[in-house]
Amino acid sequence: MARFALVGVIVIMMALWAGSLARATQEDAFQLLGQATQRYVKAQGLFIRYSREVKTRSMSMLGGEARGDLATGRIIVMQPHFMRLEQQTPREELIITDGNNLWWYIPEEKKAYIYPGDRFGKQIRLIGQVLSQQGELGEKFKAKVVEEAPKTKWVVELRPDPPWQELDRLLVRISKSRGITGLEMVSPLGTRTIFEFKEVKEASGLKPSLFQFTVPEGVKLIRQE
Repeated sequence: MARFALVGVIVIMMALWAGSLARATQEDAFQLLGQATQRYVKAQGLFIRYSREVKTRSMSMLGGEARGDLATGRIIVMQPHFMRLEQQTPREELIITDGNNLWWYIPEEKKAYIYPGDRFGKQIRLIGQVLSQQGELGEKFKAKVVEEAPKTKWVVELRPDPPWQELDRLLVRISKSRGITGLEMVSPLGTRTIFEFKEVKEASGLKPSLFQFTVPEGVKLIRQE
């Protein structure tokens, strides 16, 4: 009897927890994001030390048994739309956007790619937009709270509205003590790009020139349309 009573209590607790999530509105979700980024509002820019993992849908089905493509580096964000991602491992890569163009430089291959900013790089720019609450997220995304540990940790789901071809949803992980601790981008095919933020701190003295790319000598520039 005690066992069945315990099961009953657990079922009730789970129902109450699920009900609390159901009551969380879109306004609540954006309010959570706003509270998490409040500490960065007055910053000129941010330095973010990150680790990143890419897992395909088949890898995700294996759970913790499968490790995806792993990388580490740092991200520099400056309002309103500047971003510089410096991958350090497993090989050096550089992604820069000034809002107009996006450059992807691979020193090992002596190749650099340039993409029009209005067609490519929206997912990369999302990192800066979420952290700085720029880009009118409330007008471009639907939001809801999908997970929470009472009063300490939350996951906010953002879905593009209208839908994006390359992004199904973005999961923003929030900690009461640390603010935003990571992002997870999920493609329509189920591929997950998971950023864990090891450190986020304010940056000052940043200049727009940091977000421009000059092709090094001997590097082939490839234009993508």
